[in-house]
Amino acid sequence: MQDVNRVTLFGRAGRDATRRTLASGDGCATFTLATTATWRRKDGERAERTEWHRVVVFGPAVDAVARAVRTGRPVLVEGRLTSRTFEADAGAERRVWEVVVDARGTVSVPPAPGAP
Repeated sequence: MQDVNRVTLFGRAGRDATRRTLASGDGCATFTLATTATWRRKDGERAERTEWHRVVVFGPAVDAVARAVRTGRPVLVEGRLTSRTFEADAGAERRVWEVVVDARGTVSVPPAPGAP
């Protein structure tokens, strides 16, 4: 059986997508996505927890994502979970987790209210 690394998230964009060009000349778009879970505690009080996800898009969808993903808009993301390490300030090594969307993934943004 083959392993599967597949992530599906539906949430709201935490900031506008930004587009940049990599050293290879390929494009890349990044944005953050917030997913919030809500529940009732035993005492009846409402509780919620928001998780923040970093999304990185490669391939033909980069330009469309950079134009469509805006702060607060609902976004559906399907991709794979990856981690990478880098050297932070003061030489400390840090690890970040990202949802990578490439040709095998998708990003869907419903039309904005009032859009044609």
